[in-house]
Amino acid sequence: MESTIQDLGALGELIGAIGVLITLIYLAHQINQNTQQLHQNTLTAKAAAYKSDEMAEVNRILEAAS
Repeated sequence: MESTIQDLGALGELIGAIGVLITLIYLAHQINQNTQQLHQNTLTAKAAAYKSDEMAEVNRILEAAS
């Protein structure tokens, strides 16, 4: 069976489309991981801020008691 230039062009388009699809799936996965990491970072920052405020209050109480 002999392939024409149109057959090769169609095959190239198919391979390109598959490549684009794989890239989009990979990017969606990366965006999801990044979103989860940002959420975790936000929770960590909030916990650190809460702990810092809590420690500042303890220090104020201790200083007032001295």
